[in-house]
Amino acid sequence: MIRILNVLTSVIACENDEARRNILLHHADLVWMDAQRDIGNAADLAAVGHRYATLRRTLAHGVLGAIGAIGV
Repeated sequence: MIRILNVLTSVIACENDEARRNILLHHADLVWMDAQRDIGNAADLAAVGHRYATLRRTLAHGVLGAIGAIGV
């Protein structure tokens, strides 16, 4: 799940089309919902949640959000 979120984050950082970004976000939301349902270990879930939060920051702030320079 972390790898999927990493790839989605990388693509969102480069994608300018709003419709495509929304589709990528939808897939990230599905991954996060699956993680919340299926991962029982709190530390593992937190790791996935951190990657999901990075994706959301990247969506809002671009590359600066991805590297944690904005929105942390």
